[in-house]
Amino acid sequence: MFTVIAEDQVTVEDIEELVNNDNFESLDDSVIGVIAAAISDEDDSVKEVFEEAVDIFSGATDDYVPSGSNVTVAERRIIIAATAVVLAVPMPAPQVSNSGSGGSGGGQSDRRRQ
Repeated sequence: MFTVIAEDQVTVEDIEELVNNDNFESLDDSVIGVIAAAISDEDDSVKEVFEEAVDIFSGATDDYVPSGSNVTVAERRIIIAATAVVLAVPMPAPQVSNSGSGGSGGGQSDRRRQ
């Protein structure tokens, strides 16, 4: 079952065989982490098969770089948390200017009438 990890290049078929194995569901997080580390540099097609079978955000795959990404799962968590903090900070209300411009302009027309 774990011979796929020792190979130089992991194929989609290797991962399909691994995740379809009856014992795959019983693997603990440390083994899932080892598998994730072994395929982290593989093609996205290989990663996609793995990601369909594993919750990569469960904590076992923090050093794994998901398909279509350049950052690890742990780095992605940091980015999401930082974005949430920035978005949660309230924006100050715009200041209303009382400079007198835009008024009725009645002062000028009153002087002309006299």
